[in-house]
Amino acid sequence: MRLKSILAAALAIAMAAPAAAQSRQDENWDKDYKPYPYAFINLQGGAQTTFTNYDFKKLIMPTGAAHIGAMFSPVVGVRAGVSGWRNKGAFRQNDRTYYYNYANYDADVLLNVSNIIWRENYHALNLYVLGGVGLQYAWHNKNVLNMVNAGEVQAPYAWRNRLFHNFRAGAMLEACLSKNIAVNLEVNANNVGDRYNSKTNGHGDWQINALAGLVFKFGHKKNLRPVPVVIPEPEPEPIVVPEPVIVEEPVVEPPKPEPKAVVKRDNVKLHKVIFYAIRVSDNEASSAVMKEVAEFMKKYKDVKVQVVGYADKGTGNAKLNAMYAQKRAENFKEDLVARYGVEADVISTDSKGDTIQPFDENDKNRCVIIDAEGINEYTVYE
Repeated sequence: MRLKSILAAALAIAMAAPAAAQSRQDENWDKDYKPYPYAFINLQGGAQTTFTNYDFKKLIMPTGAAHIGAMFSPVVGVRAGVSGWRNKGAFRQNDRTYYYNYANYDADVLLNVSNIIWRENYHALNLYVLGGVGLQYAWHNKNVLNMVNAGEVQAPYAWRNRLFHNFRAGAMLEACLSKNIAVNLEVNANNVGDRYNSKTNGHGDWQINALAGLVFKFGHKKNLRPVPVVIPEPEPEPIVVPEPVIVEEPVVEPPKPEPKAVVKRDNVKLHKVIFYAIRVSDNEASSAVMKEVAEFMKKYKDVKVQVVGYADKGTGNAKLNAMYAQKRAENFKEDLVARYGVEADVISTDSKGDTIQPFDENDKNRCVIIDAEGINEYTVYE
């Protein structure tokens, strides 16, 4: 009954983990903290079976594990811990099973396969492979001694407390619920000495563990980010016009005609640039530029505004950079329309991703460039 409860809990975690991971995948995980390095504590429970020359279904028993460790980089980490609980052994000659306690003491190396394949460093769902070495200790095997005394088995099986080597290999799937908490599912195989369970068959025994548990992560460092700065355009130098020299001459002026109203139209332009930090698509520092563009649109006629997003080629990949560049341009347009009530139809957006780098300095290419054109219509009297 206890084993069924453990397996049911593991199944519930397995069903909940993908949904939780998907909800976290939509967030920008590295916005406030660095994903690596970090330390962790892992607590697990599940089931274990030993493969011998006996029906392994009858040898399934509950097991638990506790580990502490650290991920030093997005790919490599280590852990050390203890696992075990109670186990079963079996004798085919009299169809008898016996119980004993055991414990594994292991040190493992962890490799994050997800970060090897996709170098994002903040996946909500991670696949690990692991391998390690350690010692396994079995004790409290009173049943075997009783069977020896009763003549049911031979004396060589009378070893009760044994300490042997252990070699481990396995895989683990982890779903992050937050930056500090995750759930995981692990399957590992352990090869131990032949006599650790008080019986011999000429080769080492294999133990298979299926575990589910919680991971508590700590030690993350704050991700320091530069404050976005809007660089204003330099003010043009004033044009000094020399005063004309007036020579007074007696002139008989003809009568002046009535002034005629003439409507004139001049083309006017506006060019602005907003810079962004890595993986940021919203920029509060753009408010001043946004206000200036809105005033331009309301002041002049037949206005057309083009908003183009860019991303730097030095970070990320082409697909991700194209997404961020498009999102920066669209966010600027949406905020401009929502705040100032300007016409959305005259504003066009585009994304160049990292295919075009308008600036020589890599970090400046995380930007949005706004170009506006309009007609200044005014009346003069000639």
